[in-house]
Amino acid sequence: MYPSSVSLFITSLGQSSGLLGMNPSFVSLIIASLGQSSGLLGMNPSFVSLIIASLGQSSCLLGMNPSSVSLIIASLGQSSCLLGMNPSFVSLIIASLGQSSCLLGMNSSFVNLIIASLGQSSGLLGMNPSFVSLIIASLGQSSCLLGMNPSFVSLIIASLGQSSGLLGMYPSFVSLIIASLGQSSGLLGMYPSFVSLIIASLGQSSCLLGMYPSFVSLIIASLGQSSCLLGMNSSFVNLIIASLGQSSCLLGMNSSFVNLIIASLGQSSCLLGMNPSFVSLIIASLGKSSGWLEFRITD
Repeated sequence: MYPSSVSLFITSLGQSSGLLGMNPSFVSLIIASLGQSSGLLGMNPSFVSLIIASLGQSSCLLGMNPSSVSLIIASLGQSSCLLGMNPSFVSLIIASLGQSSCLLGMNSSFVNLIIASLGQSSGLLGMNPSFVSLIIASLGQSSCLLGMNPSFVSLIIASLGQSSGLLGMYPSFVSLIIASLGQSSGLLGMYPSFVSLIIASLGQSSCLLGMYPSFVSLIIASLGQSSCLLGMNSSFVNLIIASLGQSSCLLGMNSSFVNLIIASLGQSSCLLGMNPSFVSLIIASLGKSSGWLEFRITD
């Protein structure tokens, strides 16, 4: 059928719940007929909700072409009808979008709806990292993560933690992750490999220099029980030092982490140009132990 007739059929069904009992194959035909035009763009969101409710219990979106899914997204983007949806359908949208880059041009309000619908469950935990990268790339140019609840950011972290998806990301998004986690202790239970990815992504820039010391303390607390700083490049350790140098947050730290900082700095001369206040903090934190005994102080 040509799309104008399908639009008339949709308009006739839009004020009722006639699609709710329909078999999903017919809804797939409606979607396939509309997928080459923009017939969904002017539709009222209630009908799109009916399409979603009819598709939500099956996997018929998985074989759909991404342009039709983009039309569904564009029609839903101006409302909040995803907020009450079941997470299984949102997972189907994610699975259908995950192999393309159609989220990159989407408005961030819809991505917020996806996030708000997934935030109360663990739907991201089994997702492929490429889609999470698309979410990151779509959110990276705005500050919409700053008001998000930390549980969803933890889901992003848990989904990225087993790969190196953060390594190619631009530092502004990592700053948003940091700013969203900075007011809580979400990093404290994280496994050190992800913190290493944050460190590796931040290590080539100076975005830690403006960060508030509480988050750096969380990084320190998460790294303090392992030796993952020992292989890090000294420029990032310098950034940690520069961010901590204006406060006294090292004074309460356990001496094992300070030993790791020292061990990472000990093979170079990067302490020689440091401000004396930070060296005093290192000394004050190590003063009750013998951490300095293995190192050679040069002038």
